[in-house]
Amino acid sequence: MDRWFGEILGDQERPHERIAVDGRVALLICDGPQKWPYAFLDEESAWRIRAAMQESSIQAGPDLAVSAMVPRPIDLGLISEAAGETLERFERYPLLRTLFLWAMFLGGLTVFFYATR
Repeated sequence: MDRWFGEILGDQERPHERIAVDGRVALLICDGPQKWPYAFLDEESAWRIRAAMQESSIQAGPDLAVSAMVPRPIDLGLISEAAGETLERFERYPLLRTLFLWAMFLGGLTVFFYATR
């Protein structure tokens, strides 16, 4: 089976385990057992599965490159700064915070009331 995988994928000089893994993965990715169940035994229909398996074989990516990442503070923009200042102001004035929350609650009830009528 591994010799057949080596012939199909065109790379017989790799180690036995690597050919077995790559061949089985390529066979499953191209859905070979369902589309070409007799391709292993029949040389005439083997060209179809050969093309599909070569197209779906695994290609190694670039080598691992080690890099250094320096931690930086997160910049969330002007909106988050304005929201932070507003929340700080609400913390200083609890009465203002309470009035704002009640206004939001009553506004939501008003919207809900008119939306259901």
